[in-house]
Amino acid sequence: MVDYIFRPKSVTVISWAWIILGVFMILVGIIESSSFAAIPDISPDQPEAYSIPSDLNIFFPFQNHSYIQSFGLFIFATMAIISGVQFLKLRSWAKITIEILAWISLSCIVIFGSSWLFFSITSSDKFALMQIGSKIVNLKIFGVLLGSVINLFFGIPLVIMLVKLRSSTIKNLVI
Repeated sequence: MVDYIFRPKSVTVISWAWIILGVFMILVGIIESSSFAAIPDISPDQPEAYSIPSDLNIFFPFQNHSYIQSFGLFIFATMAIISGVQFLKLRSWAKITIEILAWISLSCIVIFGSSWLFFSITSSDKFALMQIGSKIVNLKIFGVLLGSVINLFFGIPLVIMLVKLRSSTIKNLVI
């Protein structure tokens, strides 16, 4: 006879969200790694076409270490999948791991959002206005709005997830 454990819907949703995200991250890592292998090094004829200005290198620390980035993504994704599966079984360590992964993800979103806003606001004047047909579009405003929407789109579910993970229902339920 199988014993059924009461599991709130939020546990199921959070677990499956991390399992699915983990699978997608592994696929992204595979595609990313294969693209690094398929695309040869930057052509010596035009290195400036692909280089990042030196004052912006702080925002691209893994530019020349893409395999390290892919490996880190693979580790993160594996932890997400394993933790998601184990959180379905109400393991306490999986809840803690998912909470840590959610905080790391949220901090990455904040860092991405900050750098996006920085680039949108401080972009040079030659990129600030773009003529499309007879209309001039202010790309700074568009960049700020787009960055804000993207960050809210990814950040709000993580905040909701963190609130649910810290709720007394889940705290008292995990074994």
